[in-house]
Amino acid sequence: MEITQDTTISHSSIWRHMKKNEYKSSVALGTPMLTNRYIDKRKAWVQAHMNDNWDRTIFTDETAFDLFQNKVS
Repeated sequence: MEITQDTTISHSSIWRHMKKNEYKSSVALGTPMLTNRYIDKRKAWVQAHMNDNWDRTIFTDETAFDLFQNKVS
């Protein structure tokens, strides 16, 4: 059973509710793209470690990112 309502909620009502519940507003700072120097350094590292045994390696970096999302239009 699906219940739908045609309800309109204003931006200020949502903002007021969020403030009441102690939500904070912030905008992430833009981060610079990799320079050619760092790209070359990463490629060199990969080539130097390409034949390493990675069976007992655990990668713990769980950073999420979107390419080009921080571009200013």
